[in-house]
Amino acid sequence: VNVPTSLISVKEDASGHALRNWQWHKELVFYNLRAPDVFPAQKLLEQISTTVDHSDYLWYSTG
Repeated sequence: VNVPTSLISVKEDASGHALRNWQWHKELVFYNLRAPDVFPAQKLLEQISTTVDHSDYLWYSTG
C-alpha cells in the first residue's frame, strides 16, 4: 500500500538553539452556550477563513 508520509523535525537557529516558537490563539467564532468550542454549520467551511488563519486545526463531526 502506498500512502503519503510526513516527517517533522525541529531545526536549530544559528546559535544552536532549537526553534520552538509554538503559539496558540483564542479564536472568536460564533458558538452556543452549551458547548463553547462547537458551532453549527449547514455546509463544509473553508478552514483559513473559519479559523481566521490563526490555526491549522479544524474538526468536522456529524451527529
